[in-house]
Amino acid sequence: MKRTVIYLILTAAAAMQLLTTCERRPLEDDFGIMALIPVKIDWSKSNIPVTDASGNGYVHRVSLRFFPKDGSPAFDRYLEMNVIEDKIEVPIGEYSVVAFNESVYDVYWEDAIFFSEVNSYTNFAATIIHDNAANYPHYRPLAGEELIVAPFRLASWSLDNFTITKETVTRTRSTTKAGFREDGMENALTKIVMRPLTYNINITAHVEHLASVQLIQCAVRGFARKVYMASAKTGHSPATHVSKLNTRVWDAGSQTDGTVSKSFLSFGRLPQAEDYKINIDALFIDGTLYDQQLLYDVTGQVIAAPNGEIDIGIDLAMQLPRITDGIFVGEWDDEVIRIN
Repeated sequence: MKRTVIYLILTAAAAMQLLTTCERRPLEDDFGIMALIPVKIDWSKSNIPVTDASGNGYVHRVSLRFFPKDGSPAFDRYLEMNVIEDKIEVPIGEYSVVAFNESVYDVYWEDAIFFSEVNSYTNFAATIIHDNAANYPHYRPLAGEELIVAPFRLASWSLDNFTITKETVTRTRSTTKAGFREDGMENALTKIVMRPLTYNINITAHVEHLASVQLIQCAVRGFARKVYMASAKTGHSPATHVSKLNTRVWDAGSQTDGTVSKSFLSFGRLPQAEDYKINIDALFIDGTLYDQQLLYDVTGQVIAAPNGEIDIGIDLAMQLPRITDGIFVGEWDDEVIRIN
């Protein structure tokens, strides 16, 4: 009986030692396969005005999303306390990488953007959410027309081939930085220049008899709804932004004429078959809605914008009826006005 008890005690002690050893090893192994990679980000071309490590209230954290070449699920590393410069741990492996502001999991995006294909480097995309036509009672959407909200600011950077080896781990963990090359893989993430995925659409309309209207609303048709995070290329399906031209500036010396304007964010131009139009709805001061459609073809202005510019400017000119006492609607046929 004593031998049995002694055997059981020894067996239990050996099992406990084995379990304790097994618990420690993953921590040691993890440290041994994790490279410590420096990250530096240049925001100057991103259309997000970040000038200091805090993000200036525009960026709350940065995601570096790693897509393993072996097909494993993607994973993220974050820059949170400093959105310009920090270090991250990356395990041994071969990856594609996309860097972007915020995270695919943040509730921050829920009123503006949703992400899809989050485990695919090539198909990882951001899509602007639908807008409700009921928000714009004066606008009648076309059959099949998709209304979308204005997105929040978004920028990205990508690298298709990024490799961490045992040698990379050794070099980045070494206190002497022996063999740490300026052009080596361990420095690849110090050259991140964020590119804009959101562009400023700036609309200005000069209106004769501006004093006659209480509301001018524009529906901007043709800009992209979807953008791919790795390539920065937009999807092929156009959508429509509806907004009010609610900034008024009166002409010098005039109490009737002036300009109205609006700026909003967009994913920008389509990759092909571009066709951009602006539909104007005008609500007069007597409560009547102008019953003739004002439709402007602005394709020429949009595609004339310099490639890579973050601002797309659109200028319009319109003459509305003069409203004094009573209800007056001038005769004005439907027309498409091509602006070159």
